Amino acid sequence: MKTKTLLDPTSWEKVYDLDELGLDLTGQRVSVLTNASLEGPELFQLNKKDWTDPEKPEYVLMADQYKAGAGYLPITTTDIEDTTGSSWKLLSSGSDYSFDLLKKRHGTVLRLTQAELDRVNAAFPNTEEYLIQKELQKALNTITIPNSFSIRGNITLPEEVNGIEITWKSSNADVVTDTEIDGKAAGVVTRGTKDEWVTLTATAAKEDVTVTKTIRVRVLKAPAAITEDDYAGYLFGHFISESNADGEQIYFATSSDRLNFTDMNCGQPVLRSTVGEEGVRDPYLYRSPEGDRYFLIATDLSIYHRGGWKKNEQGYYDPSTTGSHYLVLWESTDLVNWGTPKHIKVAPENAGMAWAPEMIYDDVSGQYIIFFASSIMNPETKYKAKPNAIYYVATRDFVNFSERTETAESG
Repeated sequence: MKTKTLLDPTSWEKVYDLDELGLDLTGQRVSVLTNASLEGPELFQLNKKDWTDPEKPEYVLMADQYKAGAGYLPITTTDIEDTTGSSWKLLSSGSDYSFDLLKKRHGTVLRLTQAELDRVNAAFPNTEEYLIQKELQKALNTITIPNSFSIRGNITLPEEVNGIEITWKSSNADVVTDTEIDGKAAGVVTRGTKDEWVTLTATAAKEDVTVTKTIRVRVLKAPAAITEDDYAGYLFGHFISESNADGEQIYFATSSDRLNFTDMNCGQPVLRSTVGEEGVRDPYLYRSPEGDRYFLIATDLSIYHRGGWKKNEQGYYDPSTTGSHYLVLWESTDLVNWGTPKHIKVAPENAGMAWAPEMIYDDVSGQYIIFFASSIMNPETKYKAKPNAIYYVATRDFVNFSERTETAESG
């Protein structure tokens, strides 16, 4: 809104809606920037020393994501009347701003001189105990349990975060364990005949200061066991070519007998990669040991987008030395709805590629093991530092992964 006559209510006019600015809301708790999702707006000018461009005054518009319960969302601009969105920037939490621990709701910001800032900081200092509590709380705040309301398998309960030891207590250890048992880390899930709610309490401690966080999870009832007689068909996941952008995507074919497959989805991709190289190859389909969760993991590679199998100066095919360090994963509970692709980093920075993944479930550790082929490059010579080898990472939730480990080197 803007006006030339502050006290004349008839003189105010709308300049634009925030939704008209075309800001990228990826990863935000709100999907639209309207008064249905934002409340308590606060607009203020940054101090000159904080301007990105010393010649352009910079402003911050903060609005409370009250409905989503996510706190303030800050947006900056150098032109508050810009209706195109070209001067507006949606800031990223952690890298661009921090609101500390307390959630800020419907407030206001006052610019201060240095003397005023010093006076306020001196009058309301934080104690050493409070600073330790903040450190512990920040560590606990990083802990999340994926799909917490629909647990279908073992979960990750970290024992350490940022150097701080974490201990766990389960309200029902028969459903979710809270200690290591028979070599399996805490977080082993046992599904029964009905859904079970379990409260998990994480405790962080340092110098006689303790902070706790509770996470409530729902463990779904166990599905009916699949017998050999239940199997009646086959699903073939594959890519088809390198000749166009659609070729290196995921296609499905099905068969109700041994080897006669029929293309599905009118011959169009069932899954499209929108991450990494935006092409996928070598898909591997896997069913969870519980039987009601499915995974499709693939190589993050598009020969089409790369312009073909080009060789570099060292004589290697370029995709094997400058390839992605990531794999692409989809998950489903019904083989129909697969959600968005996950971009999983499995190879180190000096790797040449991460190709042809496969996975198994390890009963001993209660984890999934993802195997892939990789090359390790000498960053100075650009030659391969060692032969291609098979590596693996382990995970329970496809969010937290072990360090990469080599299993076999090529001959």
